[in-house]
Order: sequence, then structure tokens, then C-alpha cells
Amino acid sequence: MPIKIRDKNNNELAWLCNDDWELPVQLQALEEWVKNKDNNGGCSADIGYAPRPGAFGGGGKMSIETIKKMAEIELEVYFSEYPPSDESEDIE
Repeated sequence: MPIKIRDKNNNELAWLCNDDWELPVQLQALEEWVKNKDNNGGCSADIGYAPRPGAFGGGGKMSIETIKKMAEIELEVYFSEYPPSDESEDIE
């Protein structure tokens, strides 16, 4: 699933990260997308992620600038956690 972004009418605006299920990578991609978004009107981003095998703390972060811009463009973020599959366990 990784990141699916839709407008308030449920039309798909973007699909980010294809098959990369790691949250730190996805947050970085979302930050780049938000940085280049110039209008508002409301949208939502659904981040589908799986816990990294062997992860023990840490992870991604979002800058204050990105969080402010997300509020400006009225972007809601959903986090959808999926259990690791055999495929995601091979990605390290």
C-alpha cells in the first residue's frame, strides 16, 4: 500500500514509495511531496507500513516546517500498520 494520497472527494492525487514499507523512508517521501504541494483544499495521506524486522526503537521524523505545511494544505495523515509478510522480511 505504502502511501496513497487522496483529495477530499476521494480522488487519488499521488502514490508514493510503491513497495517500500519502511516508515522512515515513507515519511521522507511524504515530506518531499508536501514541500512541493502549493494549494490547499483538504486531502488525506494513508501511510501503510510494516514494522522493520529487528528494529528496536528509532524511526522517522517530520520537520516542524512540514507539519506546518500539512496544516496549511489541510492534510490528514492515517497510519495503517500491516504485519510483516515474507516479502517485507526480505527487505533489510
